[in-house]
Amino acid sequence: MIMRCIRLLFACLFASISLAGEPEGKQGYPLPNWIPGDSPMLPYISKDRLVVSAYSAETSGWAQVKLNAPLPEEYWIDNKIHLTNQSGFVVFQTADAIYAINAHAGQWAHLSFVGKHSEKFEMNHDFVVVSDERGMFVFGRKATEWQGIDRKTGELVNLESTVVNQ
Repeated sequence: MIMRCIRLLFACLFASISLAGEPEGKQGYPLPNWIPGDSPMLPYISKDRLVVSAYSAETSGWAQVKLNAPLPEEYWIDNKIHLTNQSGFVVFQTADAIYAINAHAGQWAHLSFVGKHSEKFEMNHDFVVVSDERGMFVFGRKATEWQGIDRKTGELVNLESTVVNQ
């Protein structure tokens, strides 16, 4: 009986070694292209970093953003991606724009920055906030577009449609 247990132990050990595959860093990108999170959203980034997709459990569908240039390599630092997947939102920011989607609407919206802008967006359970020279912009839990307000005058900032055409 003891010999049978020892053989089983060795079999499990060698099976796990063979399943481990190549050492980290030899497989190409150091992480899977889907990003887990505590959210009804499942984001996925293509290996060429030109397409960011998000699946919404509420709409049972995918939505995609097709970028003109690949996301920078630094989105893959230390096996972590600089993309937020929480509270029913998926949000990522590039040098000149921010992209957001919520589980309810299941549609990407982008906001192109003008001049100096926030280094990082802020977010809570109900909305995402970012600012630039024009004012403060909000993307809400059920929103399909960004909305903004001029911080000095309190007037609404007139934006062209921020919906990403798929």
